[in-house]
Amino acid sequence: MVSIIVPTYNSERYIYSNLANLIENIPDVVEIIVVDDGSIDNTVEDVKDFISSEEKRGKIFLIEKEHKNPASVRNAGWKGAKGDIVIFLDSDCSVTENWYEEMLKPFKEKDVVAVSGVYLSKQKKFIARYIQDQTAYRQSKTKKYTDNLATYSLAVKKESLKKVGGFPENYPHASCEDTEFSYKLRKYGKFVLNKKAKVFHKHEENIMKYLKKQFIHAKYRILMFKRGNPVGDRYAGLEVMIQPFFAFLSFLFPLNPMFLTSFGALIYLQMREIEKMMDEFPFILFSTIIGTIRAYVWLFGMIFGSIEFYL
Repeated sequence: MVSIIVPTYNSERYIYSNLANLIENIPDVVEIIVVDDGSIDNTVEDVKDFISSEEKRGKIFLIEKEHKNPASVRNAGWKGAKGDIVIFLDSDCSVTENWYEEMLKPFKEKDVVAVSGVYLSKQKKFIARYIQDQTAYRQSKTKKYTDNLATYSLAVKKESLKKVGGFPENYPHASCEDTEFSYKLRKYGKFVLNKKAKVFHKHEENIMKYLKKQFIHAKYRILMFKRGNPVGDRYAGLEVMIQPFFAFLSFLFPLNPMFLTSFGALIYLQMREIEKMMDEFPFILFSTIIGTIRAYVWLFGMIFGSIEFYL
């Protein structure tokens, strides 16, 4: 049996339609567990309405809990699941026709313990397009077997979840809990990135909110490192991990050749990530500026994380 866990938090804008989309694309025997993390909008009411409309199915359940963090929501879901394989699907994701089958195919290999899918976007705003382009670039470089798992579309053997105790609940935000989980799970088998398992995902459309999330990611990378986990992985790659270093050098050596070298390296790394969009100058300019600012945001996030978690 397979169980699908849908974590929700203030998802009233899309939860009903995405559940309807999910139902259309999975077999009737699949269990669906929606776990709400203390939403303060109409998410719970919408989920209950959907469950009522699908009474004949009998395999859709709602778990309500007090607001804590994304890891605790996923843990509540898989612990209550009956399936041998648990699929986590973010509430803002709508699945494609063959998504379910593609998420399960790699498990035919006995040593595979987890499978990640990929996401697409139809959004037109610059920042959402930028996020999608960044993701597509990194996923294009990721081979079939990977070392990092993305939880927006993730299938895991339940026995493996039990071995690592699920997701670490030390992170108050959606940041690094999936990466630390990946590090713990690696020793139990292989991870597969199946690029045929596609979902449409809602990206952030506000620049300041996006940069705030990047600050939080960088800050909690420090906590993750303190908890005994490596900072890097194949998905992020060296060219991403070294950007805060170049940002630091440009601060350390202002207005001299070292500054020009460091800042130039940052610009070059941004251009590498948007090379396939070279036919659209406004997007190139926007992406280069945002990517460079993001590197400094990462730097400050790491500094604040070091102060908070080490001092």
